[in-house]
Amino acid sequence: INIVVRAYHGSAEHVALDKDVSMVAVATNSMHQKDAAMKVIETGKNLFIKWPAGKNINETKDIYDAARDKGIKTIVGCQTRFAGFALEVKSMISARELGKIYSTNFVSFRSALNLAVPAPMILNRVYQSWMG
Repeated sequence: INIVVRAYHGSAEHVALDKDVSMVAVATNSMHQKDAAMKVIETGKNLFIKWPAGKNINETKDIYDAARDKGIKTIVGCQTRFAGFALEVKSMISARELGKIYSTNFVSFRSALNLAVPAPMILNRVYQSWMG
């Protein structure tokens, strides 16, 4: 199989207008996702969008409605939700290892190894169980 991968720069609309592109991935900050996703949908291209899809439920619904109305296939990526460290944190919270949790806010950053890791508050404990 001979697959050519080309680099694209510029707007989501610019990428979506290429006749050789069948799907566009929108992985911007949530504040800008709706605009980019709507431009992709308007071109009739299929859409991969990272979670959360939009900055609020109204934007998510707008994206969904537009894609449904246009017959666009969509995929919503929840990569971090199923990452090893995230599953470990969920398990720790469910087992009440950290006490009774009333609210959470998950913050992550990219390490030098390009691995998404949780914020330092629980990093050491998760890292020890993740690395064995």
